[in-house]
Amino acid sequence: MEILDIEFAETMMMGIAYILIAVLIVAALYFVYRKRKLLSEEIRLAIEKGQPYELPKREVNYYLHGILWTIVGVLAFIAILLTTSNFGLSILGLLPSAAGVAFLAVYKKAQREQQ
Repeated sequence: MEILDIEFAETMMMGIAYILIAVLIVAALYFVYRKRKLLSEEIRLAIEKGQPYELPKREVNYYLHGILWTIVGVLAFIAILLTTSNFGLSILGLLPSAAGVAFLAVYKKAQREQQ
């Protein structure tokens, strides 16, 4: 009976973790959507009034992207390792970390070119 309780508790904890991750992703997507909607409304109003409007220049923040992707990859590695106990499979979780390291390398190169 105790084994079933432990397995049930582990399953519930993983379920709650996945639900929290999903909620965070949905919230992030909602805020991006809201920001873009407000920007398009501002552009529409400027065009209707005949005012000139320049689109804001969007600069990519390679440092932030690098940190986020690295953290996501490490957390995915840990989550897969803890849930499956298969080290070979959990290595796939490190793929986002490779992208994060690439973003950080681009950031570092851009910093050197500015100096």
